[in-house]
Amino acid sequence: SVVDFVKPKIEKVSAQVTARDTMKIVFNATDKYFDYSKTNLSAGDITVYVDNEKADSITKSLSRKRIDNGYQYTLTLTKFIENSRQDGKSYKEWSGNVTIKIAADTLTDRAGNVNVENNLDVDFVDFIKPEITYQYSNADIDYDEKTVQIVFSVTDKYFNQSTLTIGDLIIKIDGEDISDVSTVTKTLTQSATPLT
Repeated sequence: SVVDFVKPKIEKVSAQVTARDTMKIVFNATDKYFDYSKTNLSAGDITVYVDNEKADSITKSLSRKRIDNGYQYTLTLTKFIENSRQDGKSYKEWSGNVTIKIAADTLTDRAGNVNVENNLDVDFVDFIKPEITYQYSNADIDYDEKTVQIVFSVTDKYFNQSTLTIGDLIIKIDGEDISDVSTVTKTLTQSATPLT
């Protein structure tokens, strides 16, 4: 009789960005006595984390093909870029280090051994462009001095640096471009603000 105490194992094969906002992760699930008939791993058995935070809004689809002693799975992740900022955050998600968690008891061999929960470190991804947000208040307008202060923020979870200058800005009044009008004085200052 065959003695088998070995649980099915999961190993990452590759991870790559295949299109804008799309990542494909390939992993193998194998066992010497793999039971194809009783293995039913689905996308719902996989949880996606970004920087150790559960990312339920990322869309998952899972396909598989039969290989020697198991299946090779391809997990496709899309919709990393959320439409709006999460409460309490000054930037859009999701970008960062991606990890997937594969649930236990989803792979089986012919002796009845099942897999343990598996965590696969995938890769760092960042599809999100820095976001500009305009902030306006009547207090920024000085009618006596004929000045206006326009405040805007540029945020990104992984913001690195800015080379923005006053020459990069197009300034319009009532639709008319006054960027090059010499009688209008323009200055640009910046200050660093910690992200939340």
